[in-house]
Amino acid sequence: MNTTLLKQLYNKVCRKKYGCEYYKMDLHIHTPMSKCYKKIYSSNEEEYIRILDEAFKNGISIIAITDHNTVKGYYEMMDYMKADKQKYSKYANMLILPGVEISNFGKHILAIFPPEKTQDELNTFLYNIGIDVNEQGDEDADAYKVTPIQLMKKISEIGGITILAHADSSKGMLEKLLHTNKNGDDSWIHKGKSLASIIKSEYLYGISLNDKKLKDKLLKDILNNKHYRREKSIAIVYCSDSHGTRNIEGKYEADGRPIGERYSYIKLSELTFHGLKTALLDPEVRIYDEIPQITHPYIEGVAIKGGYLGSSNSDNGFQIFRFNKSLNCVIGARGTGKSTLLDVVQYTLFPKVSDDEVALKFDTSVVFLNYFGKVYAFVCEPKIDFDSYTEELINVKKKPSIYKLSKNGNFYSSKKSKEVYNELQNFSSVAYKQRAILNYAQDERGPIEVVNNLLLINNKEEYIILLRAIRKNYESMKTALQKCHNFEWRDYISNNCHINEQDMQEITRPFIEILERRRQLFNLRGKIIERVNEILDGQVRLRLNRYFSQNDKKRIIDETVKQCRYKFNITYEKQILLREWLKQIVKKVTLENEEWLFPIYILNNKPNKLAKCYDFDESDAKQLIEWVRPVFKKWIFTIFPEDKIEYAYNVNTGISKKQRFLPRTRLSMGQKSVAMLLMIVTAAHDLGDNRPLIIDQPEDDLDNIYIYSSLVKEFRKIKNSRQLIFATHNPNIPISGDAENIIILESTGENGYISCSGSIDKVGISEKVLNILEGGRQALDLRNMKYPPFK
Repeated sequence: MNTTLLKQLYNKVCRKKYGCEYYKMDLHIHTPMSKCYKKIYSSNEEEYIRILDEAFKNGISIIAITDHNTVKGYYEMMDYMKADKQKYSKYANMLILPGVEISNFGKHILAIFPPEKTQDELNTFLYNIGIDVNEQGDEDADAYKVTPIQLMKKISEIGGITILAHADSSKGMLEKLLHTNKNGDDSWIHKGKSLASIIKSEYLYGISLNDKKLKDKLLKDILNNKHYRREKSIAIVYCSDSHGTRNIEGKYEADGRPIGERYSYIKLSELTFHGLKTALLDPEVRIYDEIPQITHPYIEGVAIKGGYLGSSNSDNGFQIFRFNKSLNCVIGARGTGKSTLLDVVQYTLFPKVSDDEVALKFDTSVVFLNYFGKVYAFVCEPKIDFDSYTEELINVKKKPSIYKLSKNGNFYSSKKSKEVYNELQNFSSVAYKQRAILNYAQDERGPIEVVNNLLLINNKEEYIILLRAIRKNYESMKTALQKCHNFEWRDYISNNCHINEQDMQEITRPFIEILERRRQLFNLRGKIIERVNEILDGQVRLRLNRYFSQNDKKRIIDETVKQCRYKFNITYEKQILLREWLKQIVKKVTLENEEWLFPIYILNNKPNKLAKCYDFDESDAKQLIEWVRPVFKKWIFTIFPEDKIEYAYNVNTGISKKQRFLPRTRLSMGQKSVAMLLMIVTAAHDLGDNRPLIIDQPEDDLDNIYIYSSLVKEFRKIKNSRQLIFATHNPNIPISGDAENIIILESTGENGYISCSGSIDKVGISEKVLNILEGGRQALDLRNMKYPPFK
């Protein structure tokens, strides 16, 4: 592909919004309208400009003007900005909110409101709670007409949010709790109903602290105490509480801290009051002290030309999709191209492990992969051959070309592209097509495949060496079996002298080597399973054992008994005895992990070793060999016990603290799928798998209660350290999972296209999600109306 076009496509990807970003916010800033504010300029306008400048220079994107018991400062600042938009243009992208620091019975409470609130509305509010006009701006005024609980409710009723101001300071609501030491019991904690009611109130959106060191005490000792424990988490934020700005010498001499020294991070897709409110309601994934460090590889975006997702509106025919580094959810009605998008991404990265039918869905695709800070472009332009008679797909030339982004911003094809591609092959096991998880759950070998993928993360080199050694020895043994003529085989098992044990070592030596390597592989899997059981403690329990397939068991037992009956015409009673002996050997190998040395002992006529290994009397071992050895066939050396993983799942996971583990055979298909997903998502993550995880409809065949109680919680836990890209029809994943980027696809009938993208805090996105995943507001309201009231 033309590298100039590649650069253009990458620039388009980078310009496209990708949902949530991190923003600094400071929700407690004073202006000259607070009487205790320390001015350094003669005019208020200069002070306002200075305040905005300090916020702007320190990268503060959201500020709330919260003067003491007045909102006059905010509206005066807004009047100046509206009067000269050009002068204030550089602050246009900041979210500046009206607020007030309310004094209530000697304690301070922050009330923050949407910018569309008028000054008259808020002045009326202040008057109604007891703040007279001539008291506004005075810290010593008092909202004496309401209790703190009543005040928070009134703030909510007029569309505002409440935050406890500097809760750890002298006029903070939690000062005594945060500055009292524990004495070994909880008598130090105030059990008063008023303070507990304030903390547990549904109207409280956050608690502001001055000292970050007190956060752990607040979370662990106070909010985790039974008297103060909330149903939902509360946001802990840091605010400057600035009462001035730095002077000409750069010194700060006012109360509080200078703007830019104390702040929090908030994750939003657009700067709005609604977004702020949404984020404060879900602080675990929206409010941060520091931006999480991104150390995982991620897909930046994809450009697709031709097919259902190609674009006819752009000059070059490519449609651009941008992904967030965290949780991405692709939603849309059926037939809008959700599965196609995920298929194309996976096919472009790793066509060798993808379905060739995907190549019919596009002409050209480019996936931009950020691999630990280095950007690679995978370009796939499949060449398709059809049978001229049947018109069936018969061949696809599909190996992608790889380009690397240079420091000067251009893409180039490296001579090391092949080595790079081989290095990036680790990505091939992280995409699951629609119903693939269900297929894993249905297949008895599903768990072993998942564990094998985990081995590629933790013990890749050792695992691959073992597989290669097994394959090499198997080929060697297979060749030796083919070279061994049937008459030579018959002579040996008939004890003819010209062929001895040494002559058979070309067969037995690789067989024994395979057993040893399989034993090492069994132990390797066992170690991974121990770690998985630790990670998924209380959720899933894995158990590793060995088994013979039904077909192999039938050949070992039934076929052998049949041949002995024909050869020696043994009685029915002896057939039963022989069958029991063979069953005992199979049981010892599969349930007690004895080595599968039976073929060696029979071939080389070793009754003493057979007796010792499989717990026989030596006379019985001799009789067994006497019957079996003359009918012994070469195929016995191609049979090996396979590793098998059984598991039990706690069906009360996320629902009840009482554990109830059921074995795989008693689980529903949905419960099996949850167990598989917990291994694929949680265990893999905790074992170090940070590769992008792509799943088409992970909710397939799962009950809603398990999606929320198990999976969504895991997605929330790992999404800051692993990119997740899902196509879904279930609202729990993008909403409860708080997807950073929801990509909404629609269709013209001929092509699927991006209608909009962003997080749920974006009003346009929430409306689309409501219509697509919930059936619209009316349908949701109707369903909610029919549910009984929640207790």
